[in-house]
Amino acid sequence: RVALVPARSEGAAAREAAATALSAHPGASAPAGLRALLLAAAGRAAEARELLDGLPEESRDSPEVIEAALRIAALLPGRDSANWLVDVEGRLGRLDDPAAARCAQQLVAVHFGRGASTEAERIARAAVERHADNLPLQSVLLELAAERNDPEATARQAKVLTDLTGAGSPTAHLAAAVEAIVRVRAARLRRLASQADDLRLSDGEKADLERARSLLALAGNERPRWADVPRQIAAIDELEDDYGAALRLAAALTPDDCGDAEQLMWYASLLPSRSSSTGRNTAPAACGSGRRRCSPRR
Repeated sequence: RVALVPARSEGAAAREAAATALSAHPGASAPAGLRALLLAAAGRAAEARELLDGLPEESRDSPEVIEAALRIAALLPGRDSANWLVDVEGRLGRLDDPAAARCAQQLVAVHFGRGASTEAERIARAAVERHADNLPLQSVLLELAAERNDPEATARQAKVLTDLTGAGSPTAHLAAAVEAIVRVRAARLRRLASQADDLRLSDGEKADLERARSLLALAGNERPRWADVPRQIAAIDELEDDYGAALRLAAALTPDDCGDAEQLMWYASLLPSRSSSTGRNTAPAACGSGRRRCSPRR
């Protein structure tokens, strides 16, 4: 009943059902986690946190409670959840797979969504030591390398994803396209830093971007609703100073394309851009709570 009531959007009834289940089984992780999520959904995040913090230690180490804690932490201001996230991170090592990998992904997403790229990368790298074949975590590391405009790190991570998913996979095509885009963008940023007179793309850079378009077309053909593809095409358009094309791509997308309206905000950031001479970082925006990425597929 507790699981079915929220599906009918009966929030008050769902909270009551979860409270009843928790009263019948005090400290049980599943009803506690569900009730906390329902409280948070009702705007009572502080009460939800108090509920989870008051659980027995063994319940707080359960996947249900950790996942609920991470989802609630994403709703709280950073100053109110920083210590909580540290506590949750310490509990990840006590989880078994596949819950451990799933919770690590969520923790990385919370940090990434807040712009805490250093923390997100630290946790993701630690997690892939245990879960080397975890595609979402490896994809986050690619995005972090691209966000830094680091061609070498992007190339290394693109190879990891290609080895993981196969050279002909949509993920491999996307990764290779991102590698080419970052290589061109980093070169342009170096020219900007040296105050070069000519910021135009070289013939080799134009060829790199054309190849990236072809790879993105392949990925898009296999996954037509993958929002990462048009976002990367828009990054190419921006490098080519074609902001109109980038914005036309934005107009064709809806929140359903990626499951999170905040993905679309990346395109809005193009509006004030009028020249590539700004040197603006247009690295891939994210799929996780806050800056949530679209789920990578093989």
